[in-house]
Amino acid sequence: MDALPWQRRIARSFTLQVALIGSVLLFMWLTEAADTFLFRGGLDQFGVWPHHLLGLRGILFAPFLHANFAHLATNSVPFAFLGWLILVRGWSDYLIVTLVVMVSSGLGAWIFGAPNSIHIGASGVVFGYFGFLLLRAVYERSLVAMSSALVVILLYGSFIWGVFPLIMGVSWQMHLFGFIGGALIARSLADRRAPALNEESADDDHLVIDYGDLEYPEDMIRLTDINFDAFDFDLYDPDDPDSDGRA
Repeated sequence: MDALPWQRRIARSFTLQVALIGSVLLFMWLTEAADTFLFRGGLDQFGVWPHHLLGLRGILFAPFLHANFAHLATNSVPFAFLGWLILVRGWSDYLIVTLVVMVSSGLGAWIFGAPNSIHIGASGVVFGYFGFLLLRAVYERSLVAMSSALVVILLYGSFIWGVFPLIMGVSWQMHLFGFIGGALIARSLADRRAPALNEESADDDHLVIDYGDLEYPEDMIRLTDINFDAFDFDLYDPDDPDSDGRA
């Protein structure tokens, strides 16, 4: 039995989503392989180097660099799953959220990180996704947003402890400012979507009949503007000789 058109669209969309996130993860793993076997950890110098102008380049490179394969494996699953929950919402939102949390986490580490430290890893982006999905439920209050937030809390609720300086060697700065960036962009995107949703709702309130090249907008007739009570209908009754079916 052939798939229905909407089923094919969903399958195609899901395939593209998996391809995008999978490509990013593949790039991360290839980068770590090159860093481990070819550069002997030399690529880590391209991470965020606090208080040094050259260290700002790490805002772009740090999410793709990791200390070792175990570090990368720890970040890969939440990066893929939380990223997919955002990607389902829309491609543009996924790209916007990703760029914002990359900048916020990297800049936060650059400003508040300890001197002579290097901050690497995708965890800043992961915490940005985490913050976005939680705060989106607060700002949008839609069933989809709240359901996603509930799943995130059940699976990754303990992430919240990562924004505090509790473990030596962990960049809580990237975690904290990634989370803040995700929360802020959640508010911004929710505000942006609200007018569009309201406009769509308003457009659906009335069915408009366009009678052609009418000169003035007020010549447009809406079904909701017609007072049907003003018409006196006299239905034709075949047993009543005085009934001719005319009002």
